[in-house]
Amino acid sequence: MIDWRWPFVDEDATRAARIATCAAGEVITRYGLDGHDMRTHDLYSLGNSLQVALHHRDEGVIPFTRLFGTQTYLLEELAAGLDAGVHEFVVLKGGRQIGGTTIGDALSLYWLQTYPGMVGCYTSDDDDNRDFRRDVLLQMLDSLPTAYRWPTRVNNQGHLAWSAPNRSRLIFAAAGKRFNLKSNLGRSRGLNFRIDDEIGAWNNEKAISSLNAAFSKRHPRRFRMSISTAQGAGPFRDMVRTAQTAVSQRFIFLAWYRREDFRIDPSESAMWERYGEEPPSSEEREWMDAVAERYEVVVSQEQLAWYRWTLAEEFFGDTAMMDQEYGSLPEQCFVAFGDRIIGRETIKRLQRDLAKAPDPATYRYDFGTSIDTMRLDPDPAGPLRIWEEPDPQGVYVVSAHPARASDPDAAAFVCQVWRAWADELVQVAEYAADEGSMYQFAWLAMHLAGAYRCRVPAFFALEVGTVGKYVLAEIQRIQNYGYGLSPTAIKSKDLRNIIGAIQMFMYVRPDQSTMRSAPLGWKMSAEIRPWIIHQLRDEIERGHVVIRSPELIDGLDGLRRGEEGDADVIEAGGVSDDSRVVCASYAVEHWLRNALPTVHVLAGQKRPDRWAPKSVEGRLVGNYLQGVMQKGRPR
Repeated sequence: MIDWRWPFVDEDATRAARIATCAAGEVITRYGLDGHDMRTHDLYSLGNSLQVALHHRDEGVIPFTRLFGTQTYLLEELAAGLDAGVHEFVVLKGGRQIGGTTIGDALSLYWLQTYPGMVGCYTSDDDDNRDFRRDVLLQMLDSLPTAYRWPTRVNNQGHLAWSAPNRSRLIFAAAGKRFNLKSNLGRSRGLNFRIDDEIGAWNNEKAISSLNAAFSKRHPRRFRMSISTAQGAGPFRDMVRTAQTAVSQRFIFLAWYRREDFRIDPSESAMWERYGEEPPSSEEREWMDAVAERYEVVVSQEQLAWYRWTLAEEFFGDTAMMDQEYGSLPEQCFVAFGDRIIGRETIKRLQRDLAKAPDPATYRYDFGTSIDTMRLDPDPAGPLRIWEEPDPQGVYVVSAHPARASDPDAAAFVCQVWRAWADELVQVAEYAADEGSMYQFAWLAMHLAGAYRCRVPAFFALEVGTVGKYVLAEIQRIQNYGYGLSPTAIKSKDLRNIIGAIQMFMYVRPDQSTMRSAPLGWKMSAEIRPWIIHQLRDEIERGHVVIRSPELIDGLDGLRRGEEGDADVIEAGGVSDDSRVVCASYAVEHWLRNALPTVHVLAGQKRPDRWAPKSVEGRLVGNYLQGVMQKGRPR
């Protein structure tokens, strides 16, 4: 049970002041009843009595007497999470200057002085922000009346510690650019209180892992709040996604429209005439409806006018920057910069179409000592997702991308299975993992290609650049010599036939007239990447590619040209990974270049016209007659 009373020496004064969650402003108060029951009270204003001072962007140094609507909502969500037994919170800020960091400052002072013996860490994104936040916290602490604060015994650049009987301490740290493998961030320091400020700007996910390893999972008073604007696709986006479905974490979206003064009043005639009189556009209505449905918040015309003004005059019409800094929905916030490769409308269509996809079955490979002894076990969090089991009448394309084979930043092992039609390529399975071995990846790629061998062997495309050569060599050794198979499997013709029947992808460069010297597999290069990505984009925009993987759609959304200044370079924006995108581009290329003739005969169109032949014989006759019309009768 969490007792929210502030245990200062003058207990009567504490009760009278109704001390609560936060050291300043309106806070949530909880009182233990007989040491067992607990009830949550309303928000109370303590600003005048506590007189905590803070810097306000528009008003200078002021007492913390009034909370923004965003701060009230944040405290309510934190209280609801603690009521449910949740101790870890991931807060995505969909706005600037909405007071989220200030709540983290005040919570640090409250929590560590309320519960004795705590060890906290306030981590900023860089050294300058660390020093600034430390100064802000000290100013807030000094502004408290002495009756409401413990004396400190240590107060230096990186450490604040309170005297007995409190004995709590707060470490000030920085992650960001200066974190490396030799960093001592979180090491030798068992933590049970954390504020991770602007974690979206942390450049190295090892900083997050280091702090996670140091954080208690059992202390009854433990508390973690990771709070940030999005700042591109990186580790924070993964944290947000995890928290949205996690049991032990709570996700909080702190959007700009919850701050009540982000609005333009009709009395401001000039600005209202420019930005407030027009009704919502179709695009604005789409996200406004989504906000109302998801969060039960109706964005007013005054708030919409402020949004338009901010977009036009602060961000010069840059919608990507506006989405990052003032996103209306969580998925809007994680953007990349540079020129988009795939338009937003196409991405939105792909995201809407995800609702039509069947629920996937998820599995995890248990790799044994040989390929035939590995198992596929059901696992809700497994890296293999299967949306459709193999259809005996289907024709399939399998594409495989070993980690870092196409690019040093493409760090995921990805293997995708697509069902091929003459007019459509449908994703039916995907394996994706950040860790693994090359021989294991070779085994699982062959397993999927063999499992989806139906009317014909699966068309198989493999990236063989750099480490991909080893995957190819492992496959060839198994095909040619049975290497990696147990003695029992070597005698079994069925397994050997499935593996040997995989049609390896023979890539022919556009300027190569024959296949005699063509390399086995696919090798990405700076010259190939632009056109193969554009080809993928074209097929997606024409509705010929059906995607079931949300992560693949995110990768497509993050593709940018010239983010680093080179307009000829197309790659994942920010620090996101484009392994899935590259793997999908191989599948589309293989489908268009190699598989279509077979697919046209055996599978036909998924959406055939009424006059199309309905049987294989009919298609063969139709193809023959078409050839006669184009080339004349054979002699």
